[in-house]
Amino acid sequence: MREKFISLKYEDGQEMTTHLNNLKALADKLARQGKPVDGQERVCQLLTSLPESWSHFKSVYFTQDRPLPWATMEGNYLLKKRSSPPF
Repeated sequence: MREKFISLKYEDGQEMTTHLNNLKALADKLARQGKPVDGQERVCQLLTSLPESWSHFKSVYFTQDRPLPWATMEGNYLLKKRSSPPF
């Protein structure tokens, strides 16, 4: 199950909400198996799952003074989605 979590990739054109839900579902399954995935690991997996076309989104994260929590990353994407197309 952990391998599925770390190998999940987003593909351009895919609905990002679906991708986020897939990441959360796999993390929840791992937690039920006694192998919880903390928020920081979720964030790292989200960032590594994104293709090169999302490099601006990734660079914004890496310029932060402190790591952003999962809820903030998810919320930032959803707010951005409502206002314009992906970076």
